[in-house]
Amino acid sequence: MTVQIDSALSSDAELLTRVRDGDTDAYGELYRRHADAAKRLAVVLARDRGEAEDLAAEAFARVLGTLRAGGGPQTAFRPYLLTVVRNAFYDRVRRNQKVEPTDVIEEYERPEPYEDPSIAALERSYAARAFARLPERWRAVLWHTEVEGETPTQIAPLFGLTANAVAVLAFRARERLRQGYLAEHITLTGSPRCHWTGEHLPGYVRAGLAGRERTKVEDHLAECAECRRLHRELTEANVSLRVVLAPLLLGAAGPGYLASTAAKAGLAGVWASLTGAVAAWWHGLTGGLVRIATDAWWWLTTLPKRLARRYGGPNVAAASGLILAAILGVAVFVVSVVAHPGPPQSSRGSTAAELPVPAPAEPPLLATTAPQPTLDTSPTRLPAISPPAISGTAEPRTTPITAPENVSITPDPAGSTYVAGGKTALPLVFSRTESGSRLEALTLTGRSAARINKRSWIFILALPTGVTLAGRDAGDGWTCRGGSTVTCTRAEPGARTVAKVPIAIGPQVTGFQPVALRFAGRSMRFRLPIAPAGTVTAFAGTGRLRTTLGGNALLSCLPRPACLASDNNALTMVPLLPSATEPGPPYGLFAPGGPTTPDGQLAELAGDKVASGALVDVPRGARVRWAALVVGGSTAVPDLVALHGPNAGWHPVKLARSAGQGYADVTRLLQGDGGGSWWVAAAAAGLPAGAGAYAGWSIAVVYEQAKAPLTEVAVQLGPANLNQPDSHVTVRVLDGAKVEVGLALWEGDRGLTGDTLLIGRRPVGEAGNLARGESASARAVVCATGGTCVWRTPGVDVLRFEGRADGGSITLRSGGDPFVLGLLVYAQQIDSR
Repeated sequence: MTVQIDSALSSDAELLTRVRDGDTDAYGELYRRHADAAKRLAVVLARDRGEAEDLAAEAFARVLGTLRAGGGPQTAFRPYLLTVVRNAFYDRVRRNQKVEPTDVIEEYERPEPYEDPSIAALERSYAARAFARLPERWRAVLWHTEVEGETPTQIAPLFGLTANAVAVLAFRARERLRQGYLAEHITLTGSPRCHWTGEHLPGYVRAGLAGRERTKVEDHLAECAECRRLHRELTEANVSLRVVLAPLLLGAAGPGYLASTAAKAGLAGVWASLTGAVAAWWHGLTGGLVRIATDAWWWLTTLPKRLARRYGGPNVAAASGLILAAILGVAVFVVSVVAHPGPPQSSRGSTAAELPVPAPAEPPLLATTAPQPTLDTSPTRLPAISPPAISGTAEPRTTPITAPENVSITPDPAGSTYVAGGKTALPLVFSRTESGSRLEALTLTGRSAARINKRSWIFILALPTGVTLAGRDAGDGWTCRGGSTVTCTRAEPGARTVAKVPIAIGPQVTGFQPVALRFAGRSMRFRLPIAPAGTVTAFAGTGRLRTTLGGNALLSCLPRPACLASDNNALTMVPLLPSATEPGPPYGLFAPGGPTTPDGQLAELAGDKVASGALVDVPRGARVRWAALVVGGSTAVPDLVALHGPNAGWHPVKLARSAGQGYADVTRLLQGDGGGSWWVAAAAAGLPAGAGAYAGWSIAVVYEQAKAPLTEVAVQLGPANLNQPDSHVTVRVLDGAKVEVGLALWEGDRGLTGDTLLIGRRPVGEAGNLARGESASARAVVCATGGTCVWRTPGVDVLRFEGRADGGSITLRSGGDPFVLGLLVYAQQIDSR
């Protein structure tokens, strides 16, 4: 989360959230930032300055209505706005068409939607599909840097980041887009040779392959049209993304818009826009001509290399020269063509289609013992919770104060682990913006007119109740003092500095806790996700989010279903494979040599296996923000499993193991396949067996919906042993908030009682017998055929509940049934309590 001290530097995401909350001034700021771009596109479409002004105004009005209704973009405002401008223009064309009187109404009673041919062609490309799967924040930074040609310094205020952070974000987005090319290619091809070639094409494009591997790639390209297509797109991506991104959103108006953008950038921009227009025209050709031209291009460019291997380099020099001349001739012809966007011949009223908004957050880095937390970095307005008061000799002024230096402050909790009863550091990143280079004194307080030496920085930090300063040294020259209210000072400030404030967290402090900070007369606040003792935060974020989870056992009993009436402690547990009367696993699990994966057969699972499925209920249209797989076992956990979604094949997943539990981030797989039946398979030899044994799995998902309420979400990973009488785990939430709670529990017994989950003051689930070997998500798959169906998961519970937290807490108690907490997911609404 990034908060700017200068209010003029609020990010687009923060302004969008404020607009949804009714702040019209925030929309005025968005208009100021993006009106010029909307008018440039409107001029290209309308060809009339007056009509263009009306078109841009109509687009802004449409977007405002969508935002007030809870829809619209979360981060990528400009691409969304330009799409609305384009659609508004199409609607006007439709309305202005002449009415033709006729007696035959059947020909006109069913209007056909207009399809822009340039968009239709581009949407079939690997790049377009990969771009659509990127998080909205990454798509936005690619649009501004690659299409608009803006520098990181120019767009840093739009994202609430420093220029360096924007540059890093753009680099990561481009790299993920390249990986997305390969993922789309692998999804659409079934040949192992295609998979091998796809993985090596990036190195081939950059001339980084050894001779034998390069020859192998070229031989495969000679016979595979799909891989040649991927090679062409990777080659183009090395030149410019403008050729895909602009026409994809703007259609035939893309070249004109690029030209108008380049006019502001100078001669270099003009040349870039011209090449973009030419390439956009090339992509707009029909599918057949594109395929023919692509094949011919590849054949011509690789012919000298293939002939050289057969006849020798000197013998084909003349042929290579002829080919070069032909290529130059084609280039001259293409440059002479001018793309001319025109109005569509027929169209139907439409509204701007919302850009895909998947999650955003980077997948958590796996560690040897526990995953590092993934935290949502999008700035979001938080509920009006009063932070602890900041004590001092003078109170800050209530009216805004313009600091002489524009300094952005970024709380960066992703590098620390916040656990109840522990000690850690709270990193705060201070960065000067480009406009704040003056070395003047900074005013800290209001009426007292106290001034700070121009060579010193001071901030005051108000920590949550139960959290105190744990040391004076905050690193990088910062020195701190105090208790729950902390004052930190640094001499000789530079352009960027990081204060790592050492803090001690009380044993009863959990949940999202408010922190207040004051610097240079301005105040800001943010919230830290603090995990209960024995767990670690794997994900924490704020947005229009919801949660779901599913899971099943990997061990069961025989004969089923009769044996399922007992606990695992009274049963001989064996590897679980569906019987003849139960739904079988997806195709490819029992293939010779191991399950069939995109990279071939998974030999590690070629022998005896276990497999089970569960429903992971992600609504259609939702965007997966984050997902993880957790596997637990009584005495052993495999380090490799195979995962199968509702659409794709089996995928190998490596687990990071810690204290009887394994963990893996599976966000990309869930983003690709979405909700439905998910199956997990593992080698039987890597799991426990016998009396009292248990093993199972759970997939937890955080997804985003445009109309969902504003919510804080945290995912805590165990294993946490609640094996003492009446052991408990408590998470503090907002008093009276609507909450969602998901649990994965190991070793719960049906015959032992007292185990309870309290949401606020009310118990949920089976009263006094919460952990009893149940999973509704597993039952949804096993009993999908209907009729009488009994299914239990002895030793494994995957549960989900909703309720209102009257009293401000979520409490899990073991009572007389000791069990292990493998996973805790909770979400609390913060905009409608």
